[in-house]
Amino acid sequence: MSAWQESRLKWPLVPTFTPYEKIRETLNDWFADDVAGYRAAGRMDWVVTEKIHGANFSWVVREDEVRCARRKGWIAEGEDFFGHLSLVSTLGPGVREVAKYLKSKAGVRADVVIVIGEIYGGKYPHPKVAPVPDVQPVQTGVWYCPQIEFCAFDIAVIQEGETVRRYLDFDTMVEACKRGKVPYSVPLFIGNYEEASAWPLGFETTIPALFRLPSLGPTNKAEGVVLKPRKEVPGLGGVRPVLKRKIAEFAEDERYHGAEKWEGKVDRGSYGKDGRVDLLKWEATSLVNENRLFAAVSKVGRVTQGDEARCPELIQLMEEDVWSDLTSRNAAVVAALSSAERAAVEAFLKGEIRTLVELYLPE
Repeated sequence: MSAWQESRLKWPLVPTFTPYEKIRETLNDWFADDVAGYRAAGRMDWVVTEKIHGANFSWVVREDEVRCARRKGWIAEGEDFFGHLSLVSTLGPGVREVAKYLKSKAGVRADVVIVIGEIYGGKYPHPKVAPVPDVQPVQTGVWYCPQIEFCAFDIAVIQEGETVRRYLDFDTMVEACKRGKVPYSVPLFIGNYEEASAWPLGFETTIPALFRLPSLGPTNKAEGVVLKPRKEVPGLGGVRPVLKRKIAEFAEDERYHGAEKWEGKVDRGSYGKDGRVDLLKWEATSLVNENRLFAAVSKVGRVTQGDEARCPELIQLMEEDVWSDLTSRNAAVVAALSSAERAAVEAFLKGEIRTLVELYLPE
């Protein structure tokens, strides 16, 4: 195995690993109090691409050294993250070419180049498509191909001494990926924000056709779409709004009905006159679901109930994720919790997550 394939990097990348930012759902989530930013983003051309149902994966390049990372951190030497080792020999050299092109031909100032994307595939249930031996699907629900594949959707760069990465314009990313023969997200649409945000969902995934695979039919729907500005939005100090829209089958809160909330379903008197613990328990129940569990699995890698290292990491990740949503939806309620009330909600949340783990993760 060559040095770049399993590189022990001798240089600090950044003080701590920085995960890819959470993708929001509306421009209001980015610019709730910034009318000028909202208007500037709305005037840009936007790119719509298919959202692939897989696991976040990055190639990090400095000079001739390459290191791989999942969403939450580095992939350890010898670890096989959803079969990524099968991609190292085929895509590793191309990723290095991407970095070389950006620095030599495109004139991008960068000491570190990060090619960010999704690792996906592993199963294609069609009678005329043979399975790949010893390969398991990265995710289920949408079927792309029998082998493990990678698709880039962003490229970020860091200069020596900096801790903040800068994302390249979409067209620059595409050209760099073409030069390195690295697969990238093909646009479904490029145009104004109004049309991009209205792009119809529920279409059959476009990915199998890239491998010339027979169609599984319209029920093999794309998870959704991702929207991002074609170029950096001026005047935002590097802030780059990226949005996602998912079909109902993939909504993480499909059991939560916003119009009903918790009215009539909880006992307001259980913990104080406003019933805040019952409110948060009800909403936590809606947020702890199978889709969110497998989204967390895609960040830490395959995990079993008895995995003493990854299972606690998975549970903690889900707790943090759900608390983030609970706080976003009910900021005043969460802030008003007493220590006893918060402990009650946390214990309930942990119990819900452990039940889900026991139901859906292999032993």
